[in-house]
Amino acid sequence: MFEKSRLLAFSGRLYSLLLLAYPTRFRRAYGREMAQVFRDDIRSTFQENGAAGLIGLWFLVMFDLLKTAFAEHIWEVFHMPVEKLDRWTGLAAALGGALIVFVMFFIDQLQDAEFVLLSVVVIGMFLLWAIALAGLYRRLPAASHPGNKVTFAIAELSLLLSMIGLLIMPLAELGGTMIFIGYFGLGLGIAGMGIIALRYRALGGWSFTPLLIAVAWLVFLATMISVGFSVVGPLPTASVMLIGVSWLLLGIGLWSSARDMLDPALPA
Repeated sequence: MFEKSRLLAFSGRLYSLLLLAYPTRFRRAYGREMAQVFRDDIRSTFQENGAAGLIGLWFLVMFDLLKTAFAEHIWEVFHMPVEKLDRWTGLAAALGGALIVFVMFFIDQLQDAEFVLLSVVVIGMFLLWAIALAGLYRRLPAASHPGNKVTFAIAELSLLLSMIGLLIMPLAELGGTMIFIGYFGLGLGIAGMGIIALRYRALGGWSFTPLLIAVAWLVFLATMISVGFSVVGPLPTASVMLIGVSWLLLGIGLWSSARDMLDPALPA
């Protein structure tokens, strides 16, 4: 009887710990009832079928927990307030900056890797930047203003053009031209967004970061032209590091400004 009570108590505590896999909102609403139902189930299952029945119940519980916890997290994302999603665009900016530095330092290995792997890395990097720019656009004042829309559209379309150029460059000479046009357009688009952000202090003390990215990107493009689009050497490495740091700083600005939107200061 003592071993049985210890086993049931341990199962109950373990299940309560596994409930942490659910979102906080879901746990607060249903966690206590789910834990109680589980304790009742394991008690009756153990009485009827012993340890073997308890093991079978655990398999069913684990499958259901993984399935429903995943579904609840997906629900959280699609029903999350837009302001809360804005915060994660900062993380996308920081990860995009880290990824370009990663690509720079492991470019030789990536060039020798399978085309599919290289494509995944490139697409992931540009997708993160596209998400970050969407977050920046949402911070700009009067987002319906034509100037904001134009600069945002230029930046996003240039990202797409650059990504396609990088993917087809091993197969067609047109890829190099697309990369050049895309990089130049990206620098101009982010510069336009940066001017608006700095003028209206859209990111608070971090409002300078979009312009820093634009400068870093145009410096990178100028460096590529000067060295014949080679990524080998101290100048390309330094320019890529500057891009990575500038995206990281933008990520901090996006994250902190979203926090201010979520937790506004109380009026004096």
